[in-house]
Amino acid sequence: MGRAPFPRTTRQRALTGELNRYYDAVIAAVAEAALLFIFGPGEAKGELKKRLEAKRLGSRVAAIETADKMTDPQIVEKVRKFFNEP
Repeated sequence: MGRAPFPRTTRQRALTGELNRYYDAVIAAVAEAALLFIFGPGEAKGELKKRLEAKRLGSRVAAIETADKMTDPQIVEKVRKFFNEP
């Protein structure tokens, strides 16, 4: 068997860097929002909330919900129902 092209730690650091940049971009995109409704599958919801709290934006998180994969119309309907928009 050959060796992996990069040691595991190098790959892990690269992935961590990408995730950090991704979360920073998401936070920058929502920084002006008064309220945030975070939903979706997996654990990213909790990580996003943790990072928002670190940036002192955690109080803007109105709710966090687990949700399966959704279509765009389903997402729109969920957000409308949450914020009581017709």
